[in-house]
Amino acid sequence: MKNRFAIFLAIVMLLILISGSSQEQSTLHSTAYSSISRTIANDRQTTDKSSQLLAHMFFPREPRLDDVEPISGFAPVGITSYGSNGTVVQTNSVRGITNITGIGVGYFSTIIVNSINFTNDYVNGTLYSGYNSASLQENAVLWLGNLGTYWTQNVILLTQISQTLYVLEPVDNIWNFSSSSANMNQNAISGNGSVQCIIVSGEGTSCAYITAASNFTVTAPFTINLTMSINSAGNGAAGVGFQYQIQDSSGDNFTGQYDNAILYPGNPRVPSYFQIGGDSPVVDDLGGGTSFILPSDLELVFGGPGSGSSVFVNSVYGSQELLYSNGTAYLPVLDAFSGGSDTAEQAAGIQIAADLTSPFLPTATLSSGVVTTQKLWPLPPALTLTGSNEFSNGSLVLQGVLVYSPGTSSSVAAASNLPVLESLSGASRTTGAGGGFSFLFEPTHTGVYRDSISYSGSVAFDKEIFQFNITVSSISLSGTAGGAVVGDFNSSQTVIQNKTSLLVPVLQGSSLVVTFQNETNIGNQKEQFLGFGSSQRSVVLYGNLPQTLTANFEEQTAVLSVGSVLLYGIITALALIVGLVLGYVLRGRKLQAATTPTPTPTETPPSPPSDQPVPNFGNMSAK
Repeated sequence: MKNRFAIFLAIVMLLILISGSSQEQSTLHSTAYSSISRTIANDRQTTDKSSQLLAHMFFPREPRLDDVEPISGFAPVGITSYGSNGTVVQTNSVRGITNITGIGVGYFSTIIVNSINFTNDYVNGTLYSGYNSASLQENAVLWLGNLGTYWTQNVILLTQISQTLYVLEPVDNIWNFSSSSANMNQNAISGNGSVQCIIVSGEGTSCAYITAASNFTVTAPFTINLTMSINSAGNGAAGVGFQYQIQDSSGDNFTGQYDNAILYPGNPRVPSYFQIGGDSPVVDDLGGGTSFILPSDLELVFGGPGSGSSVFVNSVYGSQELLYSNGTAYLPVLDAFSGGSDTAEQAAGIQIAADLTSPFLPTATLSSGVVTTQKLWPLPPALTLTGSNEFSNGSLVLQGVLVYSPGTSSSVAAASNLPVLESLSGASRTTGAGGGFSFLFEPTHTGVYRDSISYSGSVAFDKEIFQFNITVSSISLSGTAGGAVVGDFNSSQTVIQNKTSLLVPVLQGSSLVVTFQNETNIGNQKEQFLGFGSSQRSVVLYGNLPQTLTANFEEQTAVLSVGSVLLYGIITALALIVGLVLGYVLRGRKLQAATTPTPTPTETPPSPPSDQPVPNFGNMSAK
């Protein structure tokens, strides 16, 4: 199956590459839909009946329609799921959602080389062409037990009538995929439609069940929701309901089931399901011993307006989702590519890119550009890891980034908001906006630790596990008595204090050069580094071999520096000078006091005669 899928992808990509850059622009026309097809042969218009059938019959890519020649280099473009990751999904309901901000539809055409017969309406060498019409198709393969395999199509035929106005017409097709030559039989199906046939000369007859519902006009932007569901309504082997829900910017909401096709009316129920993955029974012989088996895929694609036509899309902006039911909810398909393969209608001018912002609900964006076939999801993430040591406590910070390569681009994008798990600690982190994360590794002993960082996977991304080793070496600090030393690790210095040993982790694939500062002075203590072992000044620690080392130190009383000695001398000299000056001053005062004579008492003068007045000298004292 893998070889067949690879062949299919190669064929689709080859068809796209053939065209190069030959896309042409076309002017918007307001041609009525009933007059958009014409014929080359005899320069005459096709009849209304053949024109209508060409527009409503959406060809599969099968041998009987090989004479239908679409323009090379186009593809059914949108979201397609093939079950390419090895998972085959069986479901009873599928859904496709397309948001269209705006779409400019150009020229379409297809050539049916040989003569064809539309149920007795004969046309020879038809060129089916026109302007402003395209199709949006939801296609799935229905497996109906022992009653065969069928290709079901829920289609919106889109016709642009102005810059923002569009006419939408729901159309369903059911084709018999039980073999390359099987056809639909009117007696084997009932519903709102009927079986119509196309006969290509020399190739055979191809018949499909077709229903066309009433159309309606919408204003861009609008949303188209298409659903196909297997049901038990009616009396038959299985019923397939075709539903639509369309909302536009004017507030209109069109919704309903326009057909419920009953396969094998009157038969008892048989096990039935839509299968996403594996091969269908339809084989197309490409010649030269090469055959192409149509896959059992699920498609939500743009193409021409029926009959294997190819359409130029001049501009488009929007998004898509492709979902399947698990019985209780609709989930995004498990794998997605930007090109379909079962339908023959094709488009150019639409570029598809994955939007993986929500990893469990990925979507696709629609924009103008060259058609490319690429895988949208799941994509493989890539994890890179580095380590940053915290030597003071012996730990290692594991710093990583999770990225992916979107589509065919060589650039990388951050895988953000994803949970990653580190196995040793059991810790979980969520990647940041740039895809970054970090874990702290704290060893408890020497040896080799086997660790891993993993992402468990999602719809958008594959699983990823990054396994690595961390080697932890030990260094004993001998002679420090717990003092402070300065370590040099790859020229990055760290003060290590109050430790007698170190654990040093080194990440696998890296190395670490370790040495210590010759002298470390803190306070009035000095730690002098003597070397590792006897005299080795440095060692190299590797991420694959643990080592047990001893760093020798000698603790000494700190010796004062020359500056300190000079300062001490100056201070001492100043103190001596001050002392001498103070001593001299005190000694001088003592000498002065010793040489000054002590005054003796004076004789009392004789008293004057009593009749003379005595002079008043106040309170004067003798000197």
